[in-house]
Amino acid sequence: MSQEDVERFLGRLVTDSDFLKKCMESLEETCVANGFLFSETEFGALRKIDLRKFFIPASGIGDRIRRA
Repeated sequence: MSQEDVERFLGRLVTDSDFLKKCMESLEETCVANGFLFSETEFGALRKIDLRKFFIPASGIGDRIRRA
């Protein structure tokens, strides 16, 4: 996983609440469906992240920069 991929993934979690919810339901399936092709080791690291914590910064993002 490149640093750019990580940043794109994390940015998407913050700006796209639907994506965040889908990742919470099925991380691997949602990532693959959205072009995030991480290795099993990388998915293991991502599974350790408490995705619920992304709702806090996401709630402070203005509608102009949030995904519709």
